[in-house]
Amino acid sequence: MSIGGWADFYMNTVSHLVSNLSAPAKGIVGPWVHQYPHQADPAPQIGFLQEAVRWWDHWLKGIENGVDQDPAYRVWMQDTVRPKRAHKARAGHWVAEQDWPTSRTTSRVMALAKDGVLGGDQGALDVSVNSPLDCGFGTGRYFPMTGDYPEMPGDQRDDDSRSVCFDTGPLAQDLDILGAPTLKLRLSADKPAAQLIVRLCELHEDGASTRITIGLLNLAHRDSFKHPSEIPIDTPFEITLPLDQIAYRIKAGMRLRVAISSAYWPFVWPAPELATLTLHEGTIELPVHEGSSGDEWQFEEAEGAEPWKHRVLREPSYQKTIVNDLVTGEISQNHDIDEGLTKDLEHGLISGARARETWRIHPDDPLSASAESHHTQELTRGDWAVRTETFARMWSDADSYHLTARIEAYEGDDLVFERDFKESVPRDCA
Repeated sequence: MSIGGWADFYMNTVSHLVSNLSAPAKGIVGPWVHQYPHQADPAPQIGFLQEAVRWWDHWLKGIENGVDQDPAYRVWMQDTVRPKRAHKARAGHWVAEQDWPTSRTTSRVMALAKDGVLGGDQGALDVSVNSPLDCGFGTGRYFPMTGDYPEMPGDQRDDDSRSVCFDTGPLAQDLDILGAPTLKLRLSADKPAAQLIVRLCELHEDGASTRITIGLLNLAHRDSFKHPSEIPIDTPFEITLPLDQIAYRIKAGMRLRVAISSAYWPFVWPAPELATLTLHEGTIELPVHEGSSGDEWQFEEAEGAEPWKHRVLREPSYQKTIVNDLVTGEISQNHDIDEGLTKDLEHGLISGARARETWRIHPDDPLSASAESHHTQELTRGDWAVRTETFARMWSDADSYHLTARIEAYEGDDLVFERDFKESVPRDCA
């Protein structure tokens, strides 16, 4: 039994396990972030604990409760939504596929055509992609943990403006996508290392752009992930790039967009040189579901233990800013996530944490990329108190990644342990 969420970054694992394991396997994917599905955002939550008990009752105790006959793949088909950095709930319905892969999806191939048309006549494109390195700030955090904070992808319009885009006209009817869209592309590059990022987006009437799913590829891995190799300069080659698994209903009247970029910071560390990609020809294949009118499965209501008995001593806070230095041209994304300070009312332990992160880059200089973090953990009870402070920094040159780190441990105000780390890692076509 594998469970995941569309707002998490393990959305592919569930499908892969159900598709490939020879042992009995079932999968559930909801709209959730990186939390358990009886308490995770966005809603709806499900009775995860009851599902777990049913599973273990059958496979560990031999109870014939029908769990082995459940559908292979149960997923939340998300409805059209305006772009938003935080979601407490996602409209949609449950789709239940008895088998996975399912015969209820058919392939719809749409060509990337001239003049930025998606679904036009397939032919030669000769379109250049050379994204500034600040393309990617429209993404969210790698592992969103809550629907309260702005950790999910926002409006994609800024990133779209730094990408090459192919759009359909308004859709005549609803379009349900279930599975992994696949991009096939014939392209070339003017540098031996480059990246390709593909986003499938939903365009609203006012131009707002919602990210549906994404695919990323270091083009040095075009033939093998295990054995990367430099790109032959100005020599066309072909790739097949599966995007992330998704279940998404695009409402009639919306438009569909394929946005292609050569950068996606801070999700992807830039290649050592700015590369220009030339798109020669391409298609995207959509797994189109036949559609369903409502819930095809009902889960029990979410249950859990009694809420934790605690008192908040310092309220949590979340700050996320993007700073554009108009003098140097450097752009930085800054996070300050204070989890607050909380006292357990049963045993008295006071605990708290704070994370500060900064991601810097100059849009024209891939070797300007750097990442810094400072994390604090603290525990207190009575007259006893301990605290750790960790610091880390990463940057790169043309040949290597460089990392430094430091840890400090305190008992009260006394420094009782400290250690510094330093390491360099060859880029190896990365």
